[in-house]
Amino acid sequence: MELIKEIFRNKNLEKNGVVLQREAVRAVIFNSCGKLLMIFSEKRGDYKLPGGGIKGGETHMEALKREVQEESGLTIGEIIKELGLIIEYKEARDTGYDIFKMNSYYYKCQAKGKMEKPKLDEYEVKLGFSPVWVHLDNVLEKNKKALESEFGNSNSWAERETIFLEWLKENMDKGS
Repeated sequence: MELIKEIFRNKNLEKNGVVLQREAVRAVIFNSCGKLLMIFSEKRGDYKLPGGGIKGGETHMEALKREVQEESGLTIGEIIKELGLIIEYKEARDTGYDIFKMNSYYYKCQAKGKMEKPKLDEYEVKLGFSPVWVHLDNVLEKNKKALESEFGNSNSWAERETIFLEWLKENMDKGS
């Protein structure tokens, strides 16, 4: 899978310490009108792609299906294409680790059926998560504004998703 970007959240972070690694999947789903499925945070005013952490023993497809269903109520029919990978590094908060490394794998997916009610975690409810269909340019504009807001410094997902969506926009004409 193509490495899109490595993001270092701490300027002087050494990559040679003890690493706690998390694997995550993110779904890129367009509808027939060319709009992208995003999860909007009412509290932060930004968007993220549906997806999240892979649980022990899950395949990428199983995690994608579970996460998209939970966050949006939509069912994934199939993975169409692997798109890319973004790796994030920051200081670990967990005892015994120096570095937290997040690998986010992006997949172009096809949905099937109609959207049902999401099954959000408590923190997702607090952030006002809701699934929306939106044009890519609108997402980029909103996320850039959110990154300039009071949440900007603490909003790693908006930065990550904006980097990915800018890459997607540049590569859509190349068959992504």
